[in-house]
Amino acid sequence: MIVIYEKCSDAQLNDLVEMAKKTFVDAFAADNDPKDFSSYIEMAFSKEKLLQELKNPKTTFYFVYWNNDRIGYFKLNEGN
Repeated sequence: MIVIYEKCSDAQLNDLVEMAKKTFVDAFAADNDPKDFSSYIEMAFSKEKLLQELKNPKTTFYFVYWNNDRIGYFKLNEGN
């Protein structure tokens, strides 16, 4: 089984937003107030917010693929 990491580009913003929201909701929704949680998701994972982070030279997002299927993503922050 092959795992591949691919640096996210601005052109993949919609895919990143979708995956970021889904994985965060899957992991944390059950432990939070639905109204507050929904507001946080829309703010923290908006296109504008993630695009701003993509353009930050000290922040890099990567998609993770396993056997050609996108299975996740991660964010790498460098520096302080």
